[in-house]
Amino acid sequence: MIKRIAKFLVCLKNKIVFHSRCRIRLSNIFREKTVFEGKNGLGSSNCIIKSSFGYGTLIGDRNFLDRIKTGRFCSIGSEIKIVSSAHPTEVFVSTHPAFYSHRYNSLSYVCKEKFSGILMCDDNFSVVAGNDVWIGDRVLIKGGVRIGDGAVIGMGAVVTKDVPPYAVVGGAPARIIKMRFSENQISELLSQNIWEKPIEWIEENAEKFESIESFLKNNSEK
Repeated sequence: MIKRIAKFLVCLKNKIVFHSRCRIRLSNIFREKTVFEGKNGLGSSNCIIKSSFGYGTLIGDRNFLDRIKTGRFCSIGSEIKIVSSAHPTEVFVSTHPAFYSHRYNSLSYVCKEKFSGILMCDDNFSVVAGNDVWIGDRVLIKGGVRIGDGAVIGMGAVVTKDVPPYAVVGGAPARIIKMRFSENQISELLSQNIWEKPIEWIEENAEKFESIESFLKNNSEK
């Protein structure tokens, strides 16, 4: 009961939104509003800024997650960092923020923003990941990147470009190592939008997920 009350107070103070039961350790730091769709698990010592996590998404320890949106049933490892800041490398004489931004009050020579130092996918999020995405430990992800459904990002990868659905990527910079399934299977999975179905449907069909061939065959017959 005490833990539940403490969690409630943390949520109230930091404007965290839970849509159903989640396991969240109190050692985490939240900045701005973060949303958990439900049945999420969050490890310890994470710093999370203005993010959104789909149903069932699990998060490890010591991550820095800045404005990331994930779909459902994602697996996020530990010591992952979203690098959403950028500096001008062309036209501007200097890359230092003092010459293009007034957001850093300690040192600025301009009165208005001359360069957007934040890399965004859209108006709200720096990184957007689909459903069923697995991100390994110690991955760096550049802001502005989109990660498709079912993608796997190997341990220690540096992701600087979009990752296609069901691709396995690794390395620095990250490159496609292989595709998880055939082109036809991927196309059919995407067309079925299985992760957008009601959670009850996913629970009822969970045992069928162990084989891609039988899963697609059973669903195509319905």
